[in-house]
Amino acid sequence: MGCGASIYAVGKRKKKTNIPEVVVYVPSMRIPAQSDLQRPLRGLIPHDLVDRLGCLRNQIVLVAEDTGGSAVAELRRALEEYLPLLIGLTKKEHGLEDLVEFKWKNLEDGRLENSVTNSWFELLSVIHMLAMLHLSEANSLMIPKDHSGSGIRVVSSDCKRDSVDLLLKASGCLVFCVHEIMAHLPPDIKKKFSRDFQDGVPGGYINSSTRPGN
Repeated sequence: MGCGASIYAVGKRKKKTNIPEVVVYVPSMRIPAQSDLQRPLRGLIPHDLVDRLGCLRNQIVLVAEDTGGSAVAELRRALEEYLPLLIGLTKKEHGLEDLVEFKWKNLEDGRLENSVTNSWFELLSVIHMLAMLHLSEANSLMIPKDHSGSGIRVVSSDCKRDSVDLLLKASGCLVFCVHEIMAHLPPDIKKKFSRDFQDGVPGGYINSSTRPGN
């Protein structure tokens, strides 16, 4: 049994399938919006740590806005520096989880999507942004290029391998969001999420992250 496209006449060889391009699905990127970290954290953690948190977050905002999210390496480096400091705000014993109002907006239209006073939400958003950067970079690697000047565009084996590695990293980020972070967020906060963070959607990105081009 099979669909019409999979049934071939007797004696004829099956035509080899050719997929000329692979497209990586990259949802709209969300980036941090300006938020006040100084006032709510003043006197609760060392002053230099507050300054470092604010400086790194502002750096992410400025680079994302100035480059439209295209400075992937610089953004990823800033996010990875910001992460360990941010994790400290999620520790229950520190009592800092619900002090800072973190704002995030859509990069494409600048529309404010979320404003949530919860450090777990900020952690979720940062790791989700890392995943989107991995997907964006994987997509750029899978665009065929004419390296030899022959007019024939191809994707090199190295690019394919690197793209797969990036897709696996994106998958790991999204799985971590779903299984390790969402459980720490109360239902009333989850209701405020944009569609990208509704239950099941982050995991769905992984299942549909690569597909044949037309």
